[in-house]
Amino acid sequence: MNITFKLDDAGLKSAIESGVRPIIKNIAFNIEALMKQLMTLPKHGRRYKRGSRFHIASAPGEAPAVDTGNLINTIKTEIKSDTEATITIPAAYAEALEFGSSKIAARPFVRPAIEGVIARFNSGGGFLARATE
Repeated sequence: MNITFKLDDAGLKSAIESGVRPIIKNIAFNIEALMKQLMTLPKHGRRYKRGSRFHIASAPGEAPAVDTGNLINTIKTEIKSDTEATITIPAAYAEALEFGSSKIAARPFVRPAIEGVIARFNSGGGFLARATE
């Protein structure tokens, strides 16, 4: 799963003039951090024994619970250019968790992180950034 961020054309000219690379970097790395934070929050799903420890799964609608650490550890951000950054989540099941599947209800963590960071950024008077999947 890849998420790419670009500036809307309306804000691009003024953003470049004021140094947009730090803004794109800030947004992308904050989205990555918020995705990871959402996964580490307390969960309200099923509690079961996993080996010698107990695990509490996420409930439908909550960000996935950290179990093995694979998903959270595969999330990586790359700054592609002054106006573009890509967050890559190579875990094969990331998309099924985000959107749900025939076997599991959605456990969104990407969209809530994007929405949260963009809202915080825009409330500070910044121009609107948009994400594409």
